[in-house]
Amino acid sequence: MPDNFIAKRPAGPAEIAWLSEILCLDDLEPHIAGVLFTIPCTIYKVAAETDIISEGETGREVYVLYRGKASVYRTSGSGMVKAGTLLAGDFFGEIAFLIGIKRSATVRADTECEVFMFDAGAFAELIKQFPCLLTRVRDTAARRIAKMFEE
Repeated sequence: MPDNFIAKRPAGPAEIAWLSEILCLDDLEPHIAGVLFTIPCTIYKVAAETDIISEGETGREVYVLYRGKASVYRTSGSGMVKAGTLLAGDFFGEIAFLIGIKRSATVRADTECEVFMFDAGAFAELIKQFPCLLTRVRDTAARRIAKMFEE
């Protein structure tokens, strides 16, 4: 378990169903959406004011915020600047996953949070099974990258 997490537990059926809905997989055929149940899903608890991921670190995991609220920070000439807020259902870590670069931002828990964490292999398998999810992840990454260049 990474140092910044205070607890972990396997995701149960209700949490997997929630994740399926958030990832827009619930409108697929039930046997297709059932693939999500075969991918290891762990929920990690993070204390408030703790960095979940840090700008510049190496990592390809993708996260989905299950409970709580987190802020996104980027380094600028004047230090760390808040770039956004994440709420339950938002995912992050997709830029490093897609492009293979170091983390482009820090995500810090504002409140105690719970997150689903997918290692790169599990998430790659998920998007292989669900190309519609890959489209959504790419679109989100493109919007976030574009926002970085506006600042």
